[in-house]
Amino acid sequence: MAATLYNLIVKGCTVSFDGVASSSFKNKLNVIAAQFSTIRGFKSASISSLNNIRTIEGDTYFRPLTPKEERAIIAFQNEIDPERTIVQNFIRILTKEFVSRQVYMLSAISIDSFNANPILCSALNLKTPEEFVRYNAYQAIGRSIVTSMGFLVQNLLLYSNEYIFDGKEYLEGGRTKWDLVIDRLGEVKSFLEIKSGFNDMDAAQVKHYADEIRLVEENGNKGYIGITYGKKENVTVTSGLLRSYLDDWDRKTLVGRELWDFISENENYHTILIDNIDSVANIALRNESIVQKIEDRIEELIRVFYSRYGSLREYYDSLW
Repeated sequence: MAATLYNLIVKGCTVSFDGVASSSFKNKLNVIAAQFSTIRGFKSASISSLNNIRTIEGDTYFRPLTPKEERAIIAFQNEIDPERTIVQNFIRILTKEFVSRQVYMLSAISIDSFNANPILCSALNLKTPEEFVRYNAYQAIGRSIVTSMGFLVQNLLLYSNEYIFDGKEYLEGGRTKWDLVIDRLGEVKSFLEIKSGFNDMDAAQVKHYADEIRLVEENGNKGYIGITYGKKENVTVTSGLLRSYLDDWDRKTLVGRELWDFISENENYHTILIDNIDSVANIALRNESIVQKIEDRIEELIRVFYSRYGSLREYYDSLW
């Protein structure tokens, strides 16, 4: 999963593909990506030159790109920025993918997809269709965004450095497959277990990861618990447990800015990350916040509700 030009081309063209990219297209992308050493070189390549890639014997590597595959490659060529680093381009395509999924999710959400609990709605004293729709819409949307955000953060971490790899591919450790491994040739490997916030672990989990860190460090590596946001001085239950059960916890725990700067090997990476995410989000959302788009969708759902049900009571009765 390293942040290389090869992976950027494959990932970017796959994201730009309209629909689910086939294994055939991915195989073509693997061949295409191996031909380039610079972003500028890929950006300026013509479709005809890509279709004409040949083996050393002079045979073409693959059947010509389909029109849909061509459009995906051209779309990514137009989007990729040779003035930015490979990592910065990764941040931008991953953010665009995330935002696009949230916009699609908003368009797909419906009254039927709420799976509303009439007992809960009554207990919360939701008296009008407007209150009912707004509450359930925000609940459904919030769950979806949190899930998608987890995948975005995972990918942002994986593609933040040329030497970061998926920990599932490594055998070190006892009972844990690590989330990330920084593996630079000739250097000590660093194994990281990633948690989203400072309240994501109980005592048993902290003790478990303390044992796992001990095992990898006994084999000459380094082990860390990484927390994607917050500050080390924050007083939480988990921070107290880390202090109690993880020897040398301050060195073995990377929190917020500390984590992002460590994995990227760039002390200003947290700033680069936020600036690029903010820039792409502004473009993708056309300078609107997601809250405005949610509110617009809620207004549409309220109109749908009134067109289908005479009252909130009628809707509740339909659930039994």
